[in-house]
Parts: sequence; structure tokens; C-alpha cells
Amino acid sequence: MEPISLILAALAAGATAAAKDTAGTAVKDAYESLKALIKKKFAENTKAQEALKDYEEDTETYEKPFEKQLKTLEPNDRDEIKELAEKLNQVLKTNELAGSQPKFGGTFTAEKQVIQQGKKNVIDNISL
Repeated sequence: MEPISLILAALAAGATAAAKDTAGTAVKDAYESLKALIKKKFAENTKAQEALKDYEEDTETYEKPFEKQLKTLEPNDRDEIKELAEKLNQVLKTNELAGSQPKFGGTFTAEKQVIQQGKKNVIDNISL
């Protein structure tokens, strides 16, 4: 994915995920870190800061203006932001996978039959 597209997608996904009550600390921290870096890179550009704020509120409407501002950054600055965007995407994937895993609790009991040298031994109530 092209760096600017990756940044835009990560910001949009991060904003959506961070707004949910179920978002973990890692997601919120990664999203806030990405935003903070972008703000730092745009410290002298109030138009870009406004574009970021607008994009956070309405990604669909303000994608093009914010994309235009991202293109004004030096390539090494875009690469630095892209690295954090990739980390945010990884945290989002990890969080999504963790949320989709069934959670088990309690003790499981099983019966197992073991046959040794022709003798039948029964082991009851094995706790796992």
C-alpha cells in the first residue's frame, strides 16, 4: 500500500477503534502516538492541523484535503509517520484477533481410559 494511503487508512481505522468502549489501551496508545507525530510534523502548518482535525471528524469528506497536506511533507517525515501507521495497523489486527477468540474459564473434567499390558485402568475426573 502506498504510504499516504496507509496513513489515511490507519488513522481512520484507529479513530473508529479508539472510540469504542472495547478498545484496549494498546489501540488507544498507538492511535494517539500516530496523531501526535502527525501534529508534530505539521507544527508550523495550521492548515494541515485543521485538515487532520477535519479528517478525524469526517474521513470521507476530508480525505482529499488531508491527503494533500500529507503530500507536502518531506519523504523522510512521511516514512516516519508510515512506520507508526503500520504499528497501529498491527495493534488493530492483534486486538481484533484477541477479541474474536473465545474466552474460557473454569475447570474441565474428562474421563480417560488407559490400557496397559492387557489391563484396563480407568482414570476418572482428570482436571485440565
